[in-house]
Amino acid sequence: MKLTKQELIQSVSDRIQDDDIKMSLLEDISDSFVDEPVEADTTEVDGLKAEIEDLRMKYDELKQKYIDRFTKPEVAEEIQPEPEEINDVEMKEEEIVDVKEI
Repeated sequence: MKLTKQELIQSVSDRIQDDDIKMSLLEDISDSFVDEPVEADTTEVDGLKAEIEDLRMKYDELKQKYIDRFTKPEVAEEIQPEPEEINDVEMKEEEIVDVKEI
């Protein structure tokens, strides 16, 4: 059976006759119990939860891209050179003289 702080203090007061021991125990009980619930600092926890959610979303996106890589049909596109690129390369005619002909 769990006792509240006040019930425990009353029980100790009723059962112990020696005043020095009683006072010592009552002080220890009072110091050990917290009357008001302590609110924990949840900012770090909330930040970590947000970071986990963000990482989970990124993971799901990468996972879907990986699956799509193998399941979607590939569309092969021929790479045609631009007409400007063709014109840039000029052909030069040179006369080649074979050494045997001389």
